[in-house]
Amino acid sequence: HMMVDLETMGTHVGAPIMSIGAVMFDPNSDWIGESFHVGVELESNIEYGRHPDPGTIMWWLGQSEDARKALLAMERVDLYSALDEFAKWAPPSETWVWGNGAAFDNVILASAYKSTRISPFWSYKHDRCFRTITNLAPDVEWVTDGVAHDALDDAIMQARHMQKVVKHLGIVV
Repeated sequence: HMMVDLETMGTHVGAPIMSIGAVMFDPNSDWIGESFHVGVELESNIEYGRHPDPGTIMWWLGQSEDARKALLAMERVDLYSALDEFAKWAPPSETWVWGNGAAFDNVILASAYKSTRISPFWSYKHDRCFRTITNLAPDVEWVTDGVAHDALDDAIMQARHMQKVVKHLGIVV
């Protein structure tokens, strides 16, 4: 299982991706494995036809100083290189890829792969929604550990929260 989090400059399918964070994890235990984190150039997103949303830019301006610093301080690579690096880091396509929202992280990421003409490393059959499963257990406490809206910190927090939800529900994922 892989938990993915994106920081973007929009909420639509063609939103520019500013950073990608991911972590391997086992939802049925406390294991958190290898992680991936890369910053992406805004300009290269635009070159691939991905355009920012003014509302999201304003939203970013209202976020914590730590969140803005985490986003702006990253070294960045072009979109193609970021997606290529991510695909090379990712395990085989049998991996379930979890994103926060049925129409957000995984959809935007798949769209970015399409924009750059790189094949996504996972099958659409392995898309999973973190938000849906966590809504089954709203009473499980969310623990903030790290910088909110830092893609890697968010991916790790989401993976840990999912582990707690799975344990609380008594299910095997």
